[in-house]
Amino acid sequence: QLRLYWEDGYNWQGEKEERWWCLSLDSEEYKHLRITNCRTGSSRQKWTFNDGNLISCIKDKRKCVTLKRKTTSDHDGWFAELTDCSDETKVWDINANSEKFELRAKEQCATTDHWPRWHESVILNDCDKAEKQITNLWTWTKVNWPQESLEEFAAAYKASFEQKKDST
Repeated sequence: QLRLYWEDGYNWQGEKEERWWCLSLDSEEYKHLRITNCRTGSSRQKWTFNDGNLISCIKDKRKCVTLKRKTTSDHDGWFAELTDCSDETKVWDINANSEKFELRAKEQCATTDHWPRWHESVILNDCDKAEKQITNLWTWTKVNWPQESLEEFAAAYKASFEQKKDST
C-alpha cells in the first residue's frame, strides 16, 4: 500500500493523531484515485512500481496510474487516475530508495490539495506547496499482504533501482 507519510509532530486538519491515509482506487468507478483509510487486505490499495516510472495496480497489472487534466470546483490541474498501461502512463519519476519518498510527475508532486481528509482526490501540485502542507511524502505500508505480493513487490522495487543504476 502507498500511504501518505506521517510522523510525530504532524498536524493535519487540526489533529495530531497519526493518520493512515492510503492511495485508493475509487469504489464507484474503479478509475479515480483518492486517499482513504488504509485497510488490511484491500485490493483497491495495492500498488507496485514497474520500470521506475509506472505505478500499476496489483489487482490488475494491465492498469496503471496516469494523469488527466481537468477542472473541478476544488482544483484545476492534473488528477491521478487508473487507465490501461501504455507509454503515456510512464509519467512518474519515483526515487523510493528510503522510508519516505516523493511521487513526482511533470515537475510536481502527487499529493492532496491541502491537508488530507477522507476520500480526497490525489492530484499533482507544486512540490513546495505540498512540502509546506507536509503532504509531499509517501511510504510503503505492507500490512497482511499475501507472501507472493510481497515477493513481487520486492522484485519490482529492486528492478527499478537496477534500471536506474544502469542508465547512469
